[in-house]
Amino acid sequence: MELSNLLEARRQCIEELAALPGWVLGSLVQTEREQAGRKKPFRYLSRSVHGKNRITYVAEHQVRRVREALEAGRVAKDLLGRISDLTMAIIKAQNDLQDAEDVQDAEQ
Repeated sequence: MELSNLLEARRQCIEELAALPGWVLGSLVQTEREQAGRKKPFRYLSRSVHGKNRITYVAEHQVRRVREALEAGRVAKDLLGRISDLTMAIIKAQNDLQDAEDVQDAEQ
């Protein structure tokens, strides 16, 4: 792939990332807790922050929005991976161009 195509593909990925609504990385955990002798559903967001597990309670009325944010987070993570791959390809393409210019300069 040509350098200009790589740069354009990366620009498009960055635009897609910026256009995502709020996103969250982590997992929604659903379990039960006993309260006043009755089992009740309990949900929380589990995420890793600086190598430590952090949990955040998620009320029932928040579940849909948290799931949407988690799905957007999966898309964001994929886009970040694609941007990283494209950046490495761009660096290699730029180095190849520089090497070719160096060879031409040496031959002249």
